[in-house]
Amino acid sequence: MQSASPGFNPYAPPVASVPPPGGAGEPPRPGSLNVDGAIGRAYDTMRAFLLQPFNLGKWFAFGFIVWLCDLGEGGQGLPTNVFNIPGLGGGSHGGSGPSADFGDLLDWLRDHEATVLGAAVAGGVVVLALGVLFLWLSARGTMMALRAVALNHTRVGEHWNETREAAWSYFGFRMLLAAIGFPALVGTVVWGVYAFFRVPSGADLLDYVWALAPPIGVLLVVSLLLAPIHFLGRNLLAPLLLRFGGGLRANWARTMGIVRTSFGAVVLFLLVRMAIALVQGIAEVIAVYATCCIGAFPVVHQTVVAPFHAFERAYTLRVLESLGPEYKLVADAPWQPPPPAAPPYGQGPYGPAPYPPYPPPR
Repeated sequence: MQSASPGFNPYAPPVASVPPPGGAGEPPRPGSLNVDGAIGRAYDTMRAFLLQPFNLGKWFAFGFIVWLCDLGEGGQGLPTNVFNIPGLGGGSHGGSGPSADFGDLLDWLRDHEATVLGAAVAGGVVVLALGVLFLWLSARGTMMALRAVALNHTRVGEHWNETREAAWSYFGFRMLLAAIGFPALVGTVVWGVYAFFRVPSGADLLDYVWALAPPIGVLLVVSLLLAPIHFLGRNLLAPLLLRFGGGLRANWARTMGIVRTSFGAVVLFLLVRMAIALVQGIAEVIAVYATCCIGAFPVVHQTVVAPFHAFERAYTLRVLESLGPEYKLVADAPWQPPPPAAPPYGQGPYGPAPYPPYPPPR
């Protein structure tokens, strides 16, 4: 869909569907959320977007958009060495203490505690600045990815320009969410550093694990409490911002209205999205290993698994449209009647063909 003018909004409702002035410009109250049939429609949307016809340039453009989105979301699970803890080689102190290398590291940290804390503060400032930048880029990418799937094209410049207002509103939501989680993160990190340095010298590794368990547990609890809010923002608030505009407050009110009227369906929607994310994560890991880790590079990774990213966003849009025609974002191709069937062999379009030429009756 081409932009007819700089201010063109493909999601503006037709003139005939604009509510009367008494509605203050608000769209009709949403119906009930329904996930029935959304998976099949989402698959058809993904297939039309990426496979009919196949276009490698379109895949790369969409991969770049998804890469922007993943900057603030961490992407999907990629193979790492998080669970492959390297062996702490070297001898032990008395057979039960930490290895020599681990003990030397602890001694150096204790001797340079002020340096370590100063470096941690400086690193935290840099990480914070990068985090804000990544959240902003991720908000732009989130809106661009939804619009690309909905309108079935990957003209990056158009998506970047047309989603500016919605992306800034969504960035505000992400910053509010970060403002809630960041103090908890800083508090638990300070708590963890304090607990780490308070462990007596010569203690074994298990003592450090028990000392760090409480702050890590608090951080996990906070993350679990914020996860549903993040889900609502990404899967309900973001499409509503793209569809209606009007700022964060009005669309968050719409989001909460959907939750109140369709709480059970929203929970089911959450569970299905978790299942999709699980399958997608497994597929992404397989894709990385199947390409000899080439598929782990930025943008390349998102391009290789583009169908999964397109499907999960199409699923969100298809579920949202169950609220009513005003909530539809996917611009389906207009229906065209099938071509007329060819006449049977030996007949013309208006009856039997004059063949073979019979002689005129005498």
